[in-house]
Amino acid sequence: MATGRDVIFALLLVVTGSYTHAQCLDECHCIYPPYTWFGFNLDCRGRGLTAIPVVFNMSSPTESYDRSYDDIDEMSFAYNHIKILDANSFANFPTVNRKLVLSHNRISDIVYDVFAGYTVGSNYTHLDLSYNALSSFNFDILTNLPYLDFLGLSHNKIRNVHYFGINLKIRTLELNHNDIDHLPTGLFEGITGLKEVDLSFNRLVQLPDMASTALIFLHLQNNSIWELDSSRFGDFENMDYLSLDNNQLTYIDQATAAVFKNAERYSLGISLSGNPWTCDCKLADIRNTWPEHPLLFPDTFVCQAPPKFKNRDFWYLNQSEICQPDGEDEDDDKDDDDDDEDADSRMTMILVVTIVASILATLVFVIVIAVIVDCCLRIRKKKQHRTKSVGGHDNAVPMD
Repeated sequence: MATGRDVIFALLLVVTGSYTHAQCLDECHCIYPPYTWFGFNLDCRGRGLTAIPVVFNMSSPTESYDRSYDDIDEMSFAYNHIKILDANSFANFPTVNRKLVLSHNRISDIVYDVFAGYTVGSNYTHLDLSYNALSSFNFDILTNLPYLDFLGLSHNKIRNVHYFGINLKIRTLELNHNDIDHLPTGLFEGITGLKEVDLSFNRLVQLPDMASTALIFLHLQNNSIWELDSSRFGDFENMDYLSLDNNQLTYIDQATAAVFKNAERYSLGISLSGNPWTCDCKLADIRNTWPEHPLLFPDTFVCQAPPKFKNRDFWYLNQSEICQPDGEDEDDDKDDDDDDEDADSRMTMILVVTIVASILATLVFVIVIAVIVDCCLRIRKKKQHRTKSVGGHDNAVPMD
């Protein structure tokens, strides 16, 4: 008598035996899972491709062929030489359930309707276009990818980002290592499910507008941001980490300090190291909010100006040392300038006196030498005259 286990095993054999593997593209390698209803992975990495292969032989229908097996779980064309994605690139491909990887190519142009009629069937869908040659990116090309979860655009040459209000559900957006200096209005608001954004290593000069977002992680390190505009911050209720390392920040105003103070209750971590902080009275105002180094900032504020505070930790400076009474700094600077001028005058006078003394000493030396030479000549002439006189007397003839 057959047991329940035997019945289940027989059913599995019948079910799995009723599917046949789809034929793989000649240019690629297909990886089939143990159970056919999961779909398969199409691996086309490092094949020297200059374009997406044309699909004609992806399936071979038989009597027992089930269309659901034609779904691709992951598809990778990484490490090739593809330059353009046009309207025909994915025209005949079946549904891709999870990942489409196009990284490490030479893609510089993506046409608007590249994904027209192309359906993505999973909330975890992953589109990777990193390490290419894109100079701009239009988010509207993602219109037909309504469940896209991850978008990788890092390590391109993107300067312009275009967004015209389409509603997306991307959770992770990587735009790091590009040339972006500004973002379009409403970008973060339109991507309603956005949780993590990496904009590090770009050329941003101001904060993106985060007032209406539910971001958890925002990476803005290594940009050129010089001011923190408190109106661009949200309430930080959901955010865990904000990185602003290595920008051009010199101070934090009171309004921004108040926003950060309010965020302390959410255990937000803000990284601000590597900025050229000016440790003067303007920056010292934040001590009205935090008398001591707040846990909100895990790193230190290393002063870069004024010179007397260079490379010192702001939180260890004395308040009276930083913030002198009005005008005192100017008076000190004026006194320093006067002292410098006096020192310069004294040095000039010493130099002139030294030169004059050297000239006089040289003249005296020349005069002394001239006198000595003259005396020597006079003495020599007298000796010669005396010798001639004595010789004349010796040669005289005696008289008879």
